[in-house]
Amino acid sequence: VTLCFVFAIQVKSLPAFYVSAALRAIVDALYAPNTKSFVTMIVSDNHELKQATLINGLAWALMLAIGGIVAGKTESYFGLEACYVIDSVTYAISALILWLIPGEYKVLNNNERVSVRKDKAKQTTKEGIINQIF
Repeated sequence: VTLCFVFAIQVKSLPAFYVSAALRAIVDALYAPNTKSFVTMIVSDNHELKQATLINGLAWALMLAIGGIVAGKTESYFGLEACYVIDSVTYAISALILWLIPGEYKVLNNNERVSVRKDKAKQTTKEGIINQIF
């Protein structure tokens, strides 16, 4: 989808640019929640989940800080089209890496999700009370 921006730049078409931006937003709306949910699918222990969430947040913050610098330098040396091509390649690589993560994943229906959330909330509350008392 990101390569559509290269096409829009090559043909110098503002409508093509808007279509590319809309497609990118649609894909991001589907992709972002999935990438954020991988941590909870991989880590099941509550204590480890807190640590994994922290590490994931730090990785995103670091990626945004360094990514902005690298993108600016890349654009200044190679041009905007090269940035879009690099973005597409790195997106595909990250999708491949996520696909290669081993494990058994089960998609829950709505009733199962509510049940799991209630059970987890009860367990977390119980553990929190016990930790406060002792």
